Amino acid sequence: MKNLNEKLDQLFCEWMQEAENNGDCNFVCDGVMNGYNDWTGSDKRIVFVGKDPHFKNVEELEPGVLHGEDYRTYDIKSLSTSERFWRNILAWTNGIMGTIDVPFAFVNIKKEAGFATVSNGTLKKYAHKYKSYLKRQIQDILSPNIIVCCGTSGVVMECIYDNEDFQKLDDDGFVWYSKASDLLLIATYHPTNRLSNERMYNDTVGAYSYFVNMLKKRI
Repeated sequence: MKNLNEKLDQLFCEWMQEAENNGDCNFVCDGVMNGYNDWTGSDKRIVFVGKDPHFKNVEELEPGVLHGEDYRTYDIKSLSTSERFWRNILAWTNGIMGTIDVPFAFVNIKKEAGFATVSNGTLKKYAHKYKSYLKRQIQDILSPNIIVCCGTSGVVMECIYDNEDFQKLDDDGFVWYSKASDLLLIATYHPTNRLSNERMYNDTVGAYSYFVNMLKKRI
């Protein structure tokens, strides 16, 4: 029986080949972080959904140089000391999970390395183009019960989870829930948003706490 990373590797092999055929070079893999593979046994399977991988001076790289680069090999703790992006991801993980020493997943919608920003139009176009692969990666293989959308909630609900009936539970639109699948979606900011770290943490982790408190009231 294939383990989770073997299933992801097989998916990426197929996906990279199609991307290369389409002229989409510099494909960057992603998935369960922190070097953990014990994912399915966790009662909280959290997937952060980002936009696309960003590398400095990506425009100067030869096509295909980053083809096969893999987020799963990164030392996130070390990166978080200098990169705000990963520092906020770990802060949110700690706030929701109670520790950073747990398996969590990070998935970019657009796998092709890009610039510092990407338009929603480009993101949606890529998501629809590779919709079947994104569904396989997130829904079928990772199968989370908590999704944290890092500025990507519109695309996630429209394209990847278009079969789910998400209901907005709060006035601000951070907390969405599919009762049929027992799936929580938190619509929060991109980790490099210019808001203060305190505001980003409180809004994101606060959305999770709001959901938990709602469940307690129903019991």
